[in-house]
Amino acid sequence: MELNGKCLSKAHLRLLGINYYIHPHIYSKMREPLKAAEVSQSSFEEVALTLGTDISSGLNSTEAESRLRSYGKNAIEPEKNMGFLGVFVREFREPMILLLVIIAILYSILGEPRDAITIVVVVMLVVGIETYNVNKARASINALRDLRMPVARVLRGGSTREMKTESIVPGDIVFLYSGDLVPADGRLVESHTLKVDESSLTGESFYVLKDADSIPKSGLIAELTNIVFSGTMVVQGSGKFIATATGKNTELGTIASLTEKEGSKKTPLQDSLSRLITVLASMAVIFSVIVPLMGYLEGQAISDMILTGLSMAFATVPEELPVIISITLAIGAFSLSKHKAVVKDLRAAETLGSVSVIATDKTGTLTENKMSVANVYFDPSTVGLGLQPDFMDEAAILATGTLNFSKDSETSRRDPMETAVYNYFISKRPTNTNIAKKYRLLEEFGFDNKLKLSSYIYENLDQEIFIFTSGAPEAILNRIDNSGNSNSSGNALKEDLAALVLEEVEEISSRGERVIGVAYKKLEKSSTERNDVECTLNYLGLISFIDPPREEVKNSILACQNAGIKVIMLTGDHPRTARAIADKVGINSAGAVLTGNELARMDDSTLKRQLDRVSVFARITSEDKFRIVKLLQEKGETVAVTGDGVNDSPALKRAEIGISMGIRGTAVAREASDMILLDDNFSTIVEAVHEGREILYTLKKSIKYEISIKLSLVMILFAPLIVSIPFPFSPIQIIILELLLDVAALGGFLYEREESGIMTTKMKNAKSSFINASTLAYVTLTSLAIAGAVFGIYFYLVQTSGDLERSQTAAFAAWVIAQLFLAQNLRTEREPVSVKGFFSNKVVLIWGILVFITLFIITIFPSLQLILHTADLTAFDWVLVIAGTAAATFWMEAVKIWHYYSGKHRYKGL
Repeated sequence: MELNGKCLSKAHLRLLGINYYIHPHIYSKMREPLKAAEVSQSSFEEVALTLGTDISSGLNSTEAESRLRSYGKNAIEPEKNMGFLGVFVREFREPMILLLVIIAILYSILGEPRDAITIVVVVMLVVGIETYNVNKARASINALRDLRMPVARVLRGGSTREMKTESIVPGDIVFLYSGDLVPADGRLVESHTLKVDESSLTGESFYVLKDADSIPKSGLIAELTNIVFSGTMVVQGSGKFIATATGKNTELGTIASLTEKEGSKKTPLQDSLSRLITVLASMAVIFSVIVPLMGYLEGQAISDMILTGLSMAFATVPEELPVIISITLAIGAFSLSKHKAVVKDLRAAETLGSVSVIATDKTGTLTENKMSVANVYFDPSTVGLGLQPDFMDEAAILATGTLNFSKDSETSRRDPMETAVYNYFISKRPTNTNIAKKYRLLEEFGFDNKLKLSSYIYENLDQEIFIFTSGAPEAILNRIDNSGNSNSSGNALKEDLAALVLEEVEEISSRGERVIGVAYKKLEKSSTERNDVECTLNYLGLISFIDPPREEVKNSILACQNAGIKVIMLTGDHPRTARAIADKVGINSAGAVLTGNELARMDDSTLKRQLDRVSVFARITSEDKFRIVKLLQEKGETVAVTGDGVNDSPALKRAEIGISMGIRGTAVAREASDMILLDDNFSTIVEAVHEGREILYTLKKSIKYEISIKLSLVMILFAPLIVSIPFPFSPIQIIILELLLDVAALGGFLYEREESGIMTTKMKNAKSSFINASTLAYVTLTSLAIAGAVFGIYFYLVQTSGDLERSQTAAFAAWVIAQLFLAQNLRTEREPVSVKGFFSNKVVLIWGILVFITLFIITIFPSLQLILHTADLTAFDWVLVIAGTAAATFWMEAVKIWHYYSGKHRYKGL
């Protein structure tokens, strides 16, 4: 097709996405970004024509400014937010917070001001914590800005100039040099041995050789060799490209958008507690009105009833639950920090205990992210050429261009294979450093993506000239001539050798290792024409490379699996490499690996079924990771995602808990995650899961305790209205119990911590409600037992003694001791307290002693009796109180003992 005098190809029209050519002067009105996969299928001339730019002179200033106004700055803008004060005010509008504020105001008028102050402090603490969590998603977006290069070399109006990267627009011609961060997505125009580190974007640990003249066969990011991507780093060579996408339209921007859309997520326990708090708050309001109203109707003083109602609300509204959770999580987070795991969000500490799937990246997480030589295969037939195996050392160093490579030189931007070769052969034989004294480099032929070879010509001390070549084994085999070491025909030998070598290469590759071949030849003279010298080479052997797994990872994964946690691998690396690493670290792949292309052809229902059997996913994109995590969550799994690259951030944010690497992790990954591993050690996750489960058990015990106490209090205060007798507690007694005993019980639970079998039991589905039928039955039975004991003691003494103050004192003592006994029974979930030791928990022991001493004091000193409305108790009263409360609580110990001995530790806990 010809239009405006210009011939447009089908690829060109596909790029345009429309049926007419967009003139450069009105191009700025075209807002639809060009897709990298589509751009890669067109020549750079077609891309330049599409974008209305001149390869030789670039855009003019007027057109660039127009496009900048149209597309906006080449930057990932931070998300707009309400600010700290706006979020703080919004949190105060929550119903639970408003209820607490109203109670505080009323209590300040009719009750004690210090109690009102206590409620206000709790409210401020809860609101402050929530305000912090709201801005987490925005922090991830702002962190992406750190990956951007501040200036770039751009061709504008025929001249090259340095400018801020935020001024780059689609159509700009940009130059790249070693060490540069790529400022935008673009189609290469020129490439000179250009290698780019794309590991932060794709997860691929090997540098990618870029080629402006190539046309990729696949649309996967990892295989778009004629495209460069924003945020990646040039590690070798130079190049020039046409900017095709900037800002949020880049691949980096797409990832940022995915991360931005993911707001802060609630933990499973938070969801359950939100429903629980709503129920308890409703009950508190209802009974705080009904109970005083019924008392007033029976003739009791209205002022006393108002204070009783407020006291009930204060005691039964679960305002301390968020505080208890925060304290428990904070202590757990501190414990995690001692194991080099930093929890950014306290809720993550709890979530760790609920994790059922860990989706882990491969590069830098399971592996060392450090290329090393796995094996060296010296061809025995080369002995016929008069060579010894030690010659392979020299050949490897010379063929990979590491002759002048030293440990004192800068290595961070060297090809990882070159670094691996040098380190391996120098550590093998330190005298190999003398090779530089024996050879002088004459000519270098860098790696050619079409030839799949790199060659170096040297002159030795005897003034003999040699060429040493390395590259893809099949490329080496196409250029060999080892006929000199055999009497058989050269062609037959070459065919036999090629078959044997390729078979060996296939076997090596199946282990996840990458392979290069090495060859050499003596030359009559040096040459600048590589076609003249890269032929009739002598084959020497193979070198294989691997990014080795961390030593401790296998045991860590086994520990996770024993705990009922499934570990899956999500990587952008090659399927065979992924499978090999999975097998080595113990991830159950069963030979099954799904690739990004295969995922793209599956609908969600099909992929969900595959997630049950497949544990290894290779050549996947950030969108694939995000989708896998999302579908796992839809299947009811609680997902933890580990990662260290930009490509991991959306999945890190989506997961219930994101775990990033502190050393290798990018700023984006660290900000998007909930927990950071300071030592990048996967085994730290096992410690974190163990700590998370301890936290979860502590929280569950604390919450069961709180619910049982509050529900039993309502029952105790409601029962007297049925039989028309005064309340067993005064308002001040209710307040004292509320302020003092809950914190002491929590201290006992926190001190207990360790639970037997905690890492050998699969946790219950974290998505299920915490208040399930079993828990509800337990809490109801406990509350009825305690309320029955306390009210029974009170009613019995009222009827038999007629002494109201003595009966109320006995009820008060019974209520206090019942809470102590309940905490003693609840401090273990599986193991009976009698087995672990009644006095093994020092906090509960000291608390119990102090409670009994305090009760004794306030019942014998007249001044305290007057303030707290107590009276003397007889020995019989004390026996009745202790026996009744013990019977109401120690039935739990009997249940645990029965399960413990009959089930041989199979009991899962109350």
